[in-house]
Amino acid sequence: MKSKIILLSYFIILFTNNVYSQRLEVIRTYWDWPRTQLHEIYTVIAGTPKKHGYYKEYNQVGALWNTAHYKRGILHGQYIQYCGGESDRIWYITNYINGKKNGKKSPTHWMKNYQIAFLASLYIKTMIVLNAQIITRSLRIEVIRNIILSI
Repeated sequence: MKSKIILLSYFIILFTNNVYSQRLEVIRTYWDWPRTQLHEIYTVIAGTPKKHGYYKEYNQVGALWNTAHYKRGILHGQYIQYCGGESDRIWYITNYINGKKNGKKSPTHWMKNYQIAFLASLYIKTMIVLNAQIITRSLRIEVIRNIILSI
């Protein structure tokens, strides 16, 4: 008798757990009316608009733009931003816990190298402009000196 009660309670627990567990639905949004260019793909808790699970966003070209993870409608986990049309290059990684940023928004090594290269090119362009100004200034002085000497 005792084993029947235990077995019956075991089945009741399994049944209620199955009934009340969260079912997820996959939602896809598109950039265009014919639904050929995917914009977002994510999962929601069935019957609610709350995102739960993975989230992927694509740009209009079709390259991966952002990936995130949601927990009951709130950002929870890594949020990754990808560079332009190249989904293999990560731009930023941000961590979230219960919708709040946890730590700093960390640029990747590629982003740091890009920033260094950008600053270096900016420095070179500035030096070229400054040298051009020095050259034009010295040419002006030379022209003025020649005019004065010719008088």
